[in-house]
Amino acid sequence: MPVCRQAGYNAVMISYKLTEIATKDGLIHQGAFYKPDKIGKTAILWVHGLTSSFYSDFEIFNRFCVKGRDISLGLASFNNRGHDMIAGLRQVDPKSPSGFTHANCGAGYEKFEDCIYDIDAGITFLADQGYQKIILIGHSTGAFKAGYYAGTVKDNRLSGVIVTSPISDRLIELKTNKKLAVNLRRMKHMVDKGKGDFLVNNLTFFPLTPRRYISLFAENSVEETIFDYGSEKPLLKFFRNIKTPLFVVLAENDEYADRSIREIKLFFDKHQRSVNYKSIIIKNAVHGFNRQEKTFARIVVSWLKSI
Repeated sequence: MPVCRQAGYNAVMISYKLTEIATKDGLIHQGAFYKPDKIGKTAILWVHGLTSSFYSDFEIFNRFCVKGRDISLGLASFNNRGHDMIAGLRQVDPKSPSGFTHANCGAGYEKFEDCIYDIDAGITFLADQGYQKIILIGHSTGAFKAGYYAGTVKDNRLSGVIVTSPISDRLIELKTNKKLAVNLRRMKHMVDKGKGDFLVNNLTFFPLTPRRYISLFAENSVEETIFDYGSEKPLLKFFRNIKTPLFVVLAENDEYADRSIREIKLFFDKHQRSVNYKSIIIKNAVHGFNRQEKTFARIVVSWLKSI
């Protein structure tokens, strides 16, 4: 059985399982699941960011393994349809001789709104393991997916939402790409010509379809308006629907932020409508909480205990 090896924890090793889930639309995702010897009621579902994967955040996963063991906290992390840049995923197909076909996925192909299927499958997996309280943690673009799910789906299994490093992909691109407006017009033209699902290179750091480009980088896209702190008139129609306990975790030195992290924190503080809300800036942390994983896990688990 695979193990989490804990650097800095005197070679503590915690067993976990590799597993798979199937979404309601038939996609198969791989992931890792940690179940402590003493079973509790609460588990975390980790949602990775843009072009990432369930194993890309393993140092954070490792830290949660240790914390989970101490407080009987379960943890699962799965690939979603946006893992890596381009990916071919198995998809259930009863008409196929093998029972499967393959679907074009990865960050370049995914439809953002379909993230609800991935998150639902992860929550269902944890509920099937006996967990009664599921905490959804999304990182980076995964934070937008967690916010979208919590703001659109009425899921009684969801007991809390944590959004971490919720930095706008549009504002990242706007800061570094002077041709963004031109590219958006070009991508919209391709969609109008029926070429919205064609793969295009050299627009950003990974190949993607015109529909995906628009979803990521247009100001009024569904994806962007979840936490649209960069808009003069933010819509926030999904964020304002989140009533479950909500924790916003920001990195003080987030290298992708286009403005002060304190300004972003104040935006979340002002517009949230949760029944139990908290926000925090982790000092000296960067976007991925590299070298701050232990602090990050401690802060998150402390919040979980408080709710």
